[in-house]
Parts: sequence; structure tokens; C-alpha cells
Amino acid sequence: MSNVYQILRIIFMNQRNRSSGWKYAKLSGHTNEENIRNQINDNKDFRKELETLFQANIQEAKSEGRKGKKVESVFQKLTPSKTDLKVISKNKVFNISIKKSKGGQVSLITVKRFIQGMNRHFSIELTSRELQAINLFFGDDPNQIKKIINSPETSQIDPKIKAYERRKQRLTIKSIELYDEDLPSTLLNFFVNYSKEIFLFCFSRGLAANSEDWAEYLWYINTIEECDNYNQLFKIDNIASKIEFSNIYGFGSRGGGTTIQLPFGFVQWHLGQMQFHHGFEKISNL
Repeated sequence: MSNVYQILRIIFMNQRNRSSGWKYAKLSGHTNEENIRNQINDNKDFRKELETLFQANIQEAKSEGRKGKKVESVFQKLTPSKTDLKVISKNKVFNISIKKSKGGQVSLITVKRFIQGMNRHFSIELTSRELQAINLFFGDDPNQIKKIINSPETSQIDPKIKAYERRKQRLTIKSIELYDEDLPSTLLNFFVNYSKEIFLFCFSRGLAANSEDWAEYLWYINTIEECDNYNQLFKIDNIASKIEFSNIYGFGSRGGGTTIQLPFGFVQWHLGQMQFHHGFEKISNL
């Protein structure tokens, strides 16, 4: 077997494994939601615990699950809702976002949609420097990125990192720093200054236009794997109010710096988009 063939086979297998993993995560996530819905509707003891937490008499629980029903977006189109489960009482509907795993993707969005969505929800206007830093780090300014990759200022970068930047058409934080030493702090300060709004955007609102579609609670619960059957419910507004006082921010150190650590997880470049990840431990510590 030739080396080229072996490499191609490994790439193909990794892609297939990754694809299978995403498919399993999605399907098992829907099964998890359905299990929880059924437990609330059919298991009196389980429902009673939730009624105690919500201080309400629950009539029923609903989940769209595999149907994938979308809601009205801030762009007057349809978008996926952050709410996975609706728990209905006589006087209130409790919107819940369910996380089966303690870590993973919570939002994948283009730079343009992220900036527009943050503006629509929170009236946030980025400065030209913030916009420049975000576009360079998340690969949304191809002409400038190519120019910086090939510039003398970044020629000292490790060849492996340079090859990665050329392949992905994005810049690591090391290259951005060599190009403009002030841009990294501009980028990091954006995430620090708007940490609360970013958290609400990722976990509660997304691009949904109407408040009745926003998630109010975050529920880490796994009914699929017996070895990992955690169960913890958070009110999203409570977490958001504490994020502003966190100091857990910084750039990842591997590969020239390709991630940004956040109080609730981290964000990274992924397929030309901004991929936000959640982390149970970080959220619990808040």
C-alpha cells in the first residue's frame, strides 16, 4: 500500500468517523429529548421533582425533536430554535435547552450572521478594529488574510502553522500579533466586553426573533448512557449575570493560537464559521 493511499485512506476514515459521530450525536440528542418529555408526561415522581423546581403544576411537556420545526428569525426567515423542550403549566411555559453531553457545539454561525444577529438582539455596533480582528481570526477577509500570510512580518512563523493558515485561509493569533500587535487585545476585549450578550445569543436566543422561542433554562441531562447520567438544571439569566465577573478569557497556546477560551466554553474557527462550544464544568463553576 503506497504512502499516498494510506494518507488518503486515513483522511477518508477520519471524515467518515466525524460524519458518523455528528449523525449519532444528533439522533441520540433527539432520543434524549423524547425520553425526558416522556418521563415528564408519564412518570409522576420525575414530574414532581420538576414541579418543585419550577413551583408550578405541570400539565404536559412537548418537544419537536426529529421534526426540526423552525421559528421566525430576526431576518424575517425561519431559523432553528434554541428551545428543545417546552414544559407547560397553567400560567407559564418553561422553555428549556437540553444538553446531553458535557461539552460540544452550541452554535455554528458565519461571521456576518453573528455580527448581524448581535446587532438585531442587543444593538451592538462593532468598531472597525473589532471587525478587522474578527474577520482575520475567523477567516472572513480572504484577500487581506492571503496578504498577511505571505507578508515578511509573518515569515518567522513555524512552517507547520503557516501551512495550516494557507490551507484553511485563516490566521492564527500569532500571525495577527506579528501583523498588528494591538489586534489580539482588540479581539479578546470584544469577547470580554460582550460576554453576557454572546452567552445569551448562543444559549438562549440564536437568531430567533420572538421571546417565546428563546430558551430560559439550560438542562444538562443524559438519559442515554448509564455511565454518564448527570442531571443539572440552570436558569440561563442567572448564568449570564455572573459571566460578566469572570476572568476566564485567553487564546489557546497550541498551533499558534486557534481558539479563544470563554467563561462558558470556547470559540474556534470551523469550516469558515464561528464555532462556539459549551462546557459543563465552566458553567457549573459560574
